[in-house]
Amino acid sequence: MPMGYAQLISRNGTSEPTTVPLGLFSLVANLSYVDRYLKKAGLDEMRPFFESDDETWLRLADVVKVFESARTFLTNASEGDGHLWEAVAEQLDDASDILRALPKGSVIRLEIITPKLRKPAKPKPAPAAASNPLSMKLPKQSASAVVEAMSREETKLSFEGFVAHWLQYDARQGIANWRERHPTWPEKWLERRYRFLLICDPLNGWYLRGIARRAATGDLDEFGLFIQMQVRQAVMLQPAADNSATDVNELLLPALAIGDQPAIERHLAKATFPKPGAHMVVYNGVQALLRDDPAEIDRLRKAKVPKSTSARTKGLVHCLQGIAAGDASRVAAGIEEHLNGFYKAFCIDPIEKILSLDAHAMFRLAERIDPKLTLEFNTDRDVPWDREFHAWSTDWLPTLAVDHFGDCPEDLCAPFVTLEIPPWLDDKG
Repeated sequence: MPMGYAQLISRNGTSEPTTVPLGLFSLVANLSYVDRYLKKAGLDEMRPFFESDDETWLRLADVVKVFESARTFLTNASEGDGHLWEAVAEQLDDASDILRALPKGSVIRLEIITPKLRKPAKPKPAPAAASNPLSMKLPKQSASAVVEAMSREETKLSFEGFVAHWLQYDARQGIANWRERHPTWPEKWLERRYRFLLICDPLNGWYLRGIARRAATGDLDEFGLFIQMQVRQAVMLQPAADNSATDVNELLLPALAIGDQPAIERHLAKATFPKPGAHMVVYNGVQALLRDDPAEIDRLRKAKVPKSTSARTKGLVHCLQGIAAGDASRVAAGIEEHLNGFYKAFCIDPIEKILSLDAHAMFRLAERIDPKLTLEFNTDRDVPWDREFHAWSTDWLPTLAVDHFGDCPEDLCAPFVTLEIPPWLDDKG
């Protein structure tokens, strides 16, 4: 099934309503599941906020309050799918920032959009290799999701084309929204801040579009740039103090998978470590091995995984413990366990199921510590492992440069390359 998402419709005074995507993919895909735990905790369920009729407008403050209440509960929940809770909490936090940027007095509606796949025309006979650039058999749902994704205009755009699209976008309303938060900033700063965030395409946008294009075209060089962009925007938007575990999945592991050393070093310099909580074992374990922290590595070796932990996360923990113990067989078994759990997980988008970057990151992390730790893992395998990506990434070096951004002003695109925070991205500015 194609991935559903939330859409925000806002209106201020007598102005015409504006509509923007709000994301919340993990929440939308698991709304009933999330609501069940919210109800059990005596909190407001979220479905009613997405099912108001066309004439009913919601107060901005009411929605922000519910989003923040749910985020706080999910961040601290001791029951349910901890990995899913982290993703939903992070997406609610991002959505709350979007809502807070709306003009004061705005009213809103929230809608769930579920794209419907059109029945494709009967294809003309073609050679098997041409119909599957991945050279591996895709699961039926994933193949359908790629077809649907490639029918969307934003997914058809190349790296440079996607950037150009947001350079041409009418930024007046966005500038006005940011002016309320930074009334002393010059117009250029407000415009740069707004366009930068559009180009960032958070909520895994670069990765989801990248893997769809990789599956459709087989262009691994382009895919590498898309993943590097996913990593770089995550570094630039990384909070100074962050108590969630999502940055390990959205930043550190993808950076390891493609070998983006500058991003890894910048993250390690900025990241909170260690983070408290049993659910932080993957985050703390990866950090400990990269930092060569003896005390935390010893804690990783002794860590016990809660029974409620998903199979894909257990596999990551077991792989990390194998690396810490210097045991190649445990490293291989951990990656295998993760891949099996990842393939079977119900809450992962069908496009994401084509490739687990986490698995590739575990392999590269083990390789960094000691190449012998990777010898017992078979890299000649199908989804959600990508044998072609693995072979390609062995010799590829991150190549993101200002030239990749086309006609984008250098001061707008250079931060993605240099990882230096410009004044218009610094809220203290």
